Amino acid sequence: MYKIYLNITLQLLAATLTLPQAPFVDFLGLAIAIVSAILAIYLSINAAWLVFGSALIGWGAYLLGYTG
Repeated sequence: MYKIYLNITLQLLAATLTLPQAPFVDFLGLAIAIVSAILAIYLSINAAWLVFGSALIGWGAYLLGYTG
């Protein structure tokens, strides 16, 4: 089961890294993606919680003035 998740995660990571012209690929977004992938694979956290946590991190970064 973990091999399927790992395969999908690696495909999404490759797609993210091969699109340098994408406007929302920055350090914070990449860090959120990597941490989310680790949490989803090893701890089987529901995707809704990952989206909610990522939104909170993005909102907090916005309030703190992170410009990427």
